[in-house]
Amino acid sequence: MNKRMVILLSTVGVLGSLYVLDRFVLNPDGQDNLAAPVARVERQRAAPIDDKQISKVLFLEPLAKFDEIWQRPIFVPSREPAAITATPNAPGQDALSSDQPPKINIIGVAIGPTNSAVMVRTDRRTINRYFTGEQINGWTVEEIKVDTVTVKRNGDRWQLPVGASN
Repeated sequence: MNKRMVILLSTVGVLGSLYVLDRFVLNPDGQDNLAAPVARVERQRAAPIDDKQISKVLFLEPLAKFDEIWQRPIFVPSREPAAITATPNAPGQDALSSDQPPKINIIGVAIGPTNSAVMVRTDRRTINRYFTGEQINGWTVEEIKVDTVTVKRNGDRWQLPVGASN
């Protein structure tokens, strides 16, 4: 017997056993189940969505609200936001005050309705989250805005830009 004959006999054996199983075990009264037509069920189509339902689904503001941004060309240097420099809000009176901004690498902020957080890179692989009132290397987080974070220590107050390494 060659390989083709073995495959042919195996296929005949499997199909024959399926036929016997269908005729005598699953359907002993002799009715033909294999060729019975299947009843088709029609799905009900959803009603069209009106403008009120669409406004509830959308999470973003309408695109028309962002016309100024939408109309700017993408690949020009003037499209980048203006650079924010770290400057002290109020000069400190203490002996520990310095003219240098703190060495804090702010990589992002998360602003929520009740609380805001700042993400700070402490070394190459570690990012920590700090909330308003918590301390970063001795500096207390006073205020978190979209583009700046205000920190204070010993009367010194600095506004640090988000995304720029200090």
